[in-house]
Amino acid sequence: METICAPCGVVLAWCKFAKAEGVAKILKFLEDVYSDSASHSSYIAIDKGCALLKHIVRQGHWLACEPTTCIIVDSYHYINHWVTDHLCWTWCNPAPLNGDAPNLVVVSNDKQGNPYYKWAFNTQACEQLNAWIGGNFDFTMHVLLFIHTQWVIAKQEKKKRKQEAGIEVVESDEESEDEEDSESEEESEEEESEEEKD
Repeated sequence: METICAPCGVVLAWCKFAKAEGVAKILKFLEDVYSDSASHSSYIAIDKGCALLKHIVRQGHWLACEPTTCIIVDSYHYINHWVTDHLCWTWCNPAPLNGDAPNLVVVSNDKQGNPYYKWAFNTQACEQLNAWIGGNFDFTMHVLLFIHTQWVIAKQEKKKRKQEAGIEVVESDEESEDEEDSESEEESEEEESEEEKD
């Protein structure tokens, strides 16, 4: 699962990637979410930011928001990127101190009044969400399976009541029927049983 989060942790969008988190899929996801320049953010912080930027440059496939959006690597993953990777350290640095990105790094003061540099916003919001999801995965699965079980039991009880009332129950091969389809089938079954009674 891939997510896009605001620095405060609010989830803006999510999608599922089959098998792998490739840069082409990431680019497609970003294009779907940021389809025009009005919807973009100033920075996109992603663990594979430099790989994504290399892919975009090689393909010549620029995002609609490219002129005013910078792709950076989030601070958590950036420390593991090679110092010798010039593209990464020059263009995807989440904390450049050369003045190129004054919105990423601000000067703050410690308790003694000494100035120090700090990140202006949280680039690790998605990683923190992943940690939260991981910690709550078992509970989430338990709740989903409990709800599914209650649904199946209710469906079986409804079927049993129909059989006890003498209404013919038609077995369906497809378990994932539309709610409307299910309702229209039930209505037609009830109409048929009323015709038989007449």
